[in-house]
Amino acid sequence: MNYDLATTDLTYADLIARMRSRELLPLWEQVRRLNTDHPQPKAVPWLWRGEDIRPLAEAAGRLVTIDRGGDRRVLVLANPGLDGMPFTSSTLWGAIQYLGPRETAPAHRHTAAALRFVLEGSGVFTTVNGDRVDMAAGDLILTPGWDWHDHTNTSDGSMAWFDGLDLPAVYNLDAVFFERFAESMQPLTGSDLSEVTHAEAGVRPTTEEVPLKRQVRYRWERTDRALDALLRESGQCSATIEYIDTRTGGSVLPTIACEAQRLLPGYRTPTRRHAGSRICVVYEGSGIAVIGGKRFDWERGDVFVAPSWAAIDLESHTPSSLFWMTDRPLLQALGLYRQHQAEQHQVIEATFEPT
Repeated sequence: MNYDLATTDLTYADLIARMRSRELLPLWEQVRRLNTDHPQPKAVPWLWRGEDIRPLAEAAGRLVTIDRGGDRRVLVLANPGLDGMPFTSSTLWGAIQYLGPRETAPAHRHTAAALRFVLEGSGVFTTVNGDRVDMAAGDLILTPGWDWHDHTNTSDGSMAWFDGLDLPAVYNLDAVFFERFAESMQPLTGSDLSEVTHAEAGVRPTTEEVPLKRQVRYRWERTDRALDALLRESGQCSATIEYIDTRTGGSVLPTIACEAQRLLPGYRTPTRRHAGSRICVVYEGSGIAVIGGKRFDWERGDVFVAPSWAAIDLESHTPSSLFWMTDRPLLQALGLYRQHQAEQHQVIEATFEPT
């Protein structure tokens, strides 16, 4: 239909209605919603309790076969602020994966980059592009985007680990690709091959002699020693290390940074804000996190999330070890990352109560 837009009878409401009928929107009515003073994430600070997750994962192990679970038996940590989407934040995906005795999660690959942080158990290995990578409690295992991977439990016990992916970011960029391997499992070409070129800290082979592989396993025993050494050397009550891609010195994955933190009782960390979201897995200990003025009590096995620009600080009740994943590398690549440290601790205004 042709409109006579020059008519003096045209009202503002008519103008807006006619714009909308052509899928046009007036920026002057949207600009304040788009150009905010600071990030306004839909995701909310939240905590998932390990004591709730574990029995549900075990029940899923009895009721849901790997096939029925779509290749993986996974409990997604779904943020209640994201309108039912299976995402933990707008950019990061967290979940607990459960593998029962003698089970195999078949091989596949996807463009989303992934990591595994092992919470408990032994006797399981992940195969990454043919390399058998053994998994032990506290280990960080990487499966970079578009790398083939499968999981195998050779033991009579179960294993649970934290899955972290950049899937929400990849999904919202319309860049998700997924492919299943021709067979259930990949043929093995070796065991812990990536560690051959990363056996000792501070040294690496020249690429002319030995191809420098990406390190995909970061053993907890080494992380544990590094954290203890930092605490002893600094005399402080908090120490944090970043896992790095030993080939480049950068983050372990192009879109995800990973850190391990150790906290001693009697110290509250400074209140900080970060552009981008952060997911924390409590590996050992107990304490509190204050996120956006709300107190979250955490203990071993819990997982919590701090959305973009949410003020956060921590205090432990017992010696504690935390694993962090963040989207900092993604924001840095886009020139969007920033952080701020407050001069004083934030005020605790409420206490988190899970629904």
